[in-house]
Amino acid sequence: MKLFGFERRWAEGVLGGFAPPLPEGEATAGLLTPRPGEVDYAGVFERYAGAGNLLSTVGVRLVFWIAALSPFWMSFRFTSLDGVPEEERVRYLDRLTHHKFKLISELMLLIKLAASMALLGTASVRARTNYDRRPKKPAARAKPLVALPIVAEVASEPTPTPRAPATKIQHEEVV
Repeated sequence: MKLFGFERRWAEGVLGGFAPPLPEGEATAGLLTPRPGEVDYAGVFERYAGAGNLLSTVGVRLVFWIAALSPFWMSFRFTSLDGVPEEERVRYLDRLTHHKFKLISELMLLIKLAASMALLGTASVRARTNYDRRPKKPAARAKPLVALPIVAEVASEPTPTPRAPATKIQHEEVV
């Protein structure tokens, strides 16, 4: 799915609103917060939305438009989400993810998932957060492990458990 030019701007605004970049010069060591222009949100969203069938592509694009035009339909402002300041953008996205109509809040999870994939798909963000770090090898044991002998073989078929003999119950006819 190819995005139009204005949709590419929207993608940077909408998806970037879930993890807004820090201003230049602030430390980002160990943070998931990207540097300005570090993450290609539009490219990731194109791949994300175009990976499914026609119905899913239309659905993802529709929820993307709902999010991008949220200032218009939520506050009657004639702008898209990329046209509002960052603090307001974050508030709009928060209101959308907690919207009273569950359909909108659940669909916003799709957009949030695309933003997460864009962040973790960027190698420099993963390196800064140590996401790909391999766990350290466990410390050497003081004593070596000892193999214990097998006490009894396990039967391949379960043995039947003894049951109490069935008793015959006599019924008397009531006349």
